[in-house]
Amino acid sequence: MVPSRSFAGSGLSAVRFAIAASAALLVASAVSANAAEKTLIDKGEVLVRENCSRCHAIGKEGDSPHKEAPPFRTLAKNYPIEDLAESLAGGHRLRAPRDIR
Repeated sequence: MVPSRSFAGSGLSAVRFAIAASAALLVASAVSANAAEKTLIDKGEVLVRENCSRCHAIGKEGDSPHKEAPPFRTLAKNYPIEDLAESLAGGHRLRAPRDIR
């Protein structure tokens, strides 16, 4: 391929420029995707801390404040995770004493 006039002086061919530009766009997209994922994770942590941590352990270790509430890190052992969103959308049904509601 023949270098374009604007790149001829710098020694970069149009193909090399296109590859470099594409690589830069991919890196920028990855950074943006990582930022969006972090934002969702941060929002999820706030949601869980505000709505669930009263009964459930939400960290990587430690017991739940309510002994019958499973720690979040163990939910996949007893519940199909893909079904939790549907279950929680209808409202969380506590199976705990009324005094902790």
